[in-house]
Amino acid sequence: MGPRVRLTLKNDPHTFYETCQEEFLIGRSKDCEMVIKDPAVSQLQARVRFQNEIFIIENLGRNPTRVNGIPVETQSLHAGDQITVGRTELLFHVEEEVNGVVKETRIEDKTMVFSGLTGKTLGPQLVLTTLSGESSSYPLEKELLLIGRASEADVCLNDPSVSLRHCMIEKRESGFFARNLSQTNPLKVNDQTITETRIYTGDQLRVGPFSISFFSDRPQDLRSEEKIISQAKRPRLEVWLLTAIVLLGLGGYVFYKQVYRPWEVKRTLETVSRQMASGAYLPALSALTSLLETDLPAEERKKARELLSKSTLAVAQKMGEDGKLQEAKQYLVTYLKNYGSDKEANLIWERLDLLRLNMGHRLVTRGEHEAALREFAAIREDGPWFNEAQKGIRRIWLASEQQPPSPQTKAQLLREAKEHFLAQRYLIPVDNNAYSAYKAVLALDPENALARQRIGQMRDFYRKRGEMHYRKGNWRKALSYFERYTFIEPNDPTIKGKLSICKRKLVKTKSEMKE
Repeated sequence: MGPRVRLTLKNDPHTFYETCQEEFLIGRSKDCEMVIKDPAVSQLQARVRFQNEIFIIENLGRNPTRVNGIPVETQSLHAGDQITVGRTELLFHVEEEVNGVVKETRIEDKTMVFSGLTGKTLGPQLVLTTLSGESSSYPLEKELLLIGRASEADVCLNDPSVSLRHCMIEKRESGFFARNLSQTNPLKVNDQTITETRIYTGDQLRVGPFSISFFSDRPQDLRSEEKIISQAKRPRLEVWLLTAIVLLGLGGYVFYKQVYRPWEVKRTLETVSRQMASGAYLPALSALTSLLETDLPAEERKKARELLSKSTLAVAQKMGEDGKLQEAKQYLVTYLKNYGSDKEANLIWERLDLLRLNMGHRLVTRGEHEAALREFAAIREDGPWFNEAQKGIRRIWLASEQQPPSPQTKAQLLREAKEHFLAQRYLIPVDNNAYSAYKAVLALDPENALARQRIGQMRDFYRKRGEMHYRKGNWRKALSYFERYTFIEPNDPTIKGKLSICKRKLVKTKSEMKE
């Protein structure tokens, strides 16, 4: 436990926080010991701690903490100092021991909630605090105010260590003065024994075991700015130590950023290049991934991206040669999720499109037409393999349409087509959907009105849904519906143009998300 300290609200001396804790927090958060409901105060505004026999206040918030009107980051505190947080002004006091004992008060070490400034004018006054923690105020309205044990005293203090006429507070033209009248018992102001001295707002008088604080909202009772500034500028050991620590830290930071870090990055890139030359691509990838997670200069970042792209291509190619096409595809997709908006990703996109094209052809050979369609449809329109992918899609649909005529009758086909249509199975599965069934009906009856009507409805469905999402900027959904529309109506130039726009928007969105 440290000495007992008191923080008093300047404009309401009856409101104060008192504690013997060696450390406590001030702020707007309910986790603070001293909660101040002032919007100009940060959630965690300041920390006060008792260290090496002195009290230190440390600013924790984005808003400033001021001591005697001067913003501080770390500052030692002395009795009578004024602490300002937001629009709230507090006066700092340290209670000394009486006969080796400091009595606990009812509010000690508990969280106190301050509502901030009261906004009322109080005038000069004394606030008496008893050993039990109770306080009472005495306005300084008279020219002379007597303090002592005598019954005629204005502030009567009944204790053997208090003289009958112990001291007096005198109002003069320049301000208020405290004068000791006793020849046997001392009068202390801010823990200094005095005979006579001028007192300022926040000063603390000690009369026997009693603590008396002087408060005033008159400008002339504030300490002069020159005195505050000179005290603030007085060299202190902790200031010099803090300055030395800051300079050492700054020097270390500059050395790290300007000397060590560039050397470390250069050495890492050289090591990665040697690993790649020897075919050790996986260790190279691990080092490059970690390096790119740090803050790199533009030139080194570009070099690292180029090496990462080459390593990724090499690993994916080895997987493809081993027949692990799905693993290779996933490897490339993961790279593009992280770095797809960079220029170095173009080769990765081309390799991924080629891999999807080869996978699509392999799936067609195995008769897995739906999976093949997904691979072909995922190939970029502005890539070199797009036309080949479209040819693959057309071959799947032509193969489906050129199958031998169904042994089913027209009535059976219409019933099957209706079932698929009502379930909105318009295009999937590839060989068993509403579109293929109505196409089979037209193969038997080219002028069948119902089949033509249903195909038109499916075509319009995909177009309307695509247009709706296109207007809302839902580019991915619009792209999906427009692609299905082109299966039914492949030669619509308007929809082809919107397909291109959707793909460009998706690429741009991915780039912005990466940034």
